Amino acid sequence: MIELPTDPVASVTADTGCTVSKLGNTAVLIERDGAGSCQVRIQMTSGVTYASEVEFTGGGGCCPYTNFGTAGPLQQLDGGTVD
Repeated sequence: MIELPTDPVASVTADTGCTVSKLGNTAVLIERDGAGSCQVRIQMTSGVTYASEVEFTGGGGCCPYTNFGTAGPLQQLDGGTVD
């Protein structure tokens, strides 16, 4: 899960192999079946776009079929619009 600044999320996309969904106005959930990584792009209603790389690793031990995701820092790709 990635929590975002206060602007509501307008849309979110991810590389093939990952699925994303909005959780309320300011968070997104990223899922992947198996280890690997994906690039996530999040556009806010203000027009600002962020990107993050999410890395998924296997749980191992008692939970070999569980994958855990770690999101990298949000990087702002553009400045959006100014009213």
